[in-house]
Amino acid sequence: MIAGFQRETDVNNGMASRDPAQPASEGIDEAGEVIYPDDIDDWAERLEVTAEQLRAAMRRVGPRADDVERYLGNPDVV
Repeated sequence: MIAGFQRETDVNNGMASRDPAQPASEGIDEAGEVIYPDDIDDWAERLEVTAEQLRAAMRRVGPRADDVERYLGNPDVV
């Protein structure tokens, strides 16, 4: 795991926590890219869904981008 990242999800919203001292661009660990709460709007646009649809998907499958993309039916998004 990259220093500064936590795999645990916040019990209240099912989203991963990021160390605020680490830059947002370092959202990749061995398990794949993670969608952080601060990046919801960017990811929603990238996945062509609303922010609320993205949050709902993350509550369902977790914060890993590949899992969210698969759940939303957008496996071609890089």
